[in-house]
Amino acid sequence: MSTLLVRAPSHLGDGVMALPALAALSQLGRTTVLAPVWGEALYGHLNVTLRPLDAVEKADLGLTFAPSISSAWALRRCRLRLGVPGERGRRLLLLRVTPAGVHRRDTYAALAQAAGAEVLHEPTLPLPQVEPVADASSGHIALFPATATGATVQWTGFAALGRQLQERGHSVCFYAGPGERARVAQAAQGAPVLEPSSLQQLMVTLQAARAVVANDSGAAHLARALRRPTVVVFGSTAPEITGAAGCVPVVGPRLPCAPCYGKQCAHQLGCLQVSVSEVASALELAWAA
Repeated sequence: MSTLLVRAPSHLGDGVMALPALAALSQLGRTTVLAPVWGEALYGHLNVTLRPLDAVEKADLGLTFAPSISSAWALRRCRLRLGVPGERGRRLLLLRVTPAGVHRRDTYAALAQAAGAEVLHEPTLPLPQVEPVADASSGHIALFPATATGATVQWTGFAALGRQLQERGHSVCFYAGPGERARVAQAAQGAPVLEPSSLQQLMVTLQAARAVVANDSGAAHLARALRRPTVVVFGSTAPEITGAAGCVPVVGPRLPCAPCYGKQCAHQLGCLQVSVSEVASALELAWAA
């Protein structure tokens, strides 16, 4: 039996996008996955051994989903090393390079297929055996106004959307990740703010949601992997590159620089000028799907 070392993506959304490819790879042989702290929540149900990102392991085949030089270096004790071109200089660390696809999940599938695996399905996640957040009402609309990426992907209309939904009789819950409570509470304006203590608790709590509205973020990908109807607002990013599978996209004005995937904007975030009515209409489509 061959051994396989996989360096998982660094970010949660990419980690979800890579899930079908990793599930297929885990069938090829004894598989070790170098993953961030969320690795257990996403990959713990697979037939893999999870190790931290800085672990050094030997394997017959090393494959990296991440595009950085450091991720290629993590495979240095592998006999064969596979990845996409990525950062300048990284090609010297890889023995085999696979071209990137248009959508990131296509890139991950292509890497798995280059290793001999067959990728067949969209991301799916089994529910962990933990209790949901106590304040989550059944049938609520889950709103995720904050992202770790920052302003270039962060739509500012969540407060107005929350008010409109509540005026129409819907139950609304705002979600906050670590360090996000102050920002989220400002948008919530008195609506419940849920702070799941772990990714596993977030997954279980989202099962009570009727629908999810998020930025292009890990939360959106997680919600879709749990088969929640999901609306995603896209500003500097694009659904054809990083959109969650099966989401209803709301795309802001396409400026000449878009999509840029940048951390800063020289155009006053014009790509995020999306109206509340556009998002509310998309939510109706998500419910109907």
